[in-house]
Amino acid sequence: MKRTLLFFLLVASIPLFSQQNNFSLEFDGLNDFVEFEEDSSTNFTPTDSFSILLWVKIANNNNCQAIAVKGLGGFWDYGIWKGCWIDGPSGNYGPTNAAMFGFHGNHHTFSNDSLSSTNWNFLAGTYNTGTWKLYLNGALHRSYGSSPFISYGGPLTLGRKGTVYQNLFDGKIDELSLWKDDLDSNQIRDVMLCPPSGNEDDLVGYWNFEEGGGTTTEDKSPNDNPGILNFGVNWSSDTPAYSCFSFTEELGQLHVIIQPNPSWGISTLRLPYSMKGKVVFTNLLGDEVTKQDL
Repeated sequence: MKRTLLFFLLVASIPLFSQQNNFSLEFDGLNDFVEFEEDSSTNFTPTDSFSILLWVKIANNNNCQAIAVKGLGGFWDYGIWKGCWIDGPSGNYGPTNAAMFGFHGNHHTFSNDSLSSTNWNFLAGTYNTGTWKLYLNGALHRSYGSSPFISYGGPLTLGRKGTVYQNLFDGKIDELSLWKDDLDSNQIRDVMLCPPSGNEDDLVGYWNFEEGGGTTTEDKSPNDNPGILNFGVNWSSDTPAYSCFSFTEELGQLHVIIQPNPSWGISTLRLPYSMKGKVVFTNLLGDEVTKQDL
């Protein structure tokens, strides 16, 4: 399919940076995991609204793997899994390698499709007063209404079931974010195409795993809750592709070529809400295509 590359003229801001994604975390499914301290960034109550978003790439077809789970002992408050239990709405088991989101005790729902084993998958789970929604690659797959979840406590972990060595994950994880709001499909797709800056409203935890080495990963949100890598979690250069640009506010003009994202065929421009000016799109011949006041 032929795509037209666009220039745009931004009459408001000149400094530009393109967000990079160079590293992810790789788990071996044997004993490694990442643990985040139990604090306000991970502790949600049954009356809260919240969302958990991340990229995942699976390494095998084994089910019952904990991707991101908050729990204590064998009990868990909420989590995203490579599913194995029955689907709450239907009472049936999900497809092989389906994603699963919910809380302890068969209160969860599955994706309609299996996770890809060759490509990165973007998963988002949202909760609002007993309603659990699961999104795969920006699309809502299922919604499940249940009683509010029970808060058992314990840390949020990647790669295992809370504080116990069960359901260990084999694969890669990248770009984990937690939000104290049930994001809608447009907001979820925005994060999928262009990750947070760290200062967004309702963002309570964001780990981009860009350290590339060491045994800690920094929380880019204001809550500053670092994750601790245990038992040899590896840093991988295999990452999901995205393309987005952000601007700081200074007067000036800037031409930028927007190239389609290699994975999605879309590029995202992130502008500060307070920015004033005009964005003018032209084609490579210099002909104006469209313009938008800010």
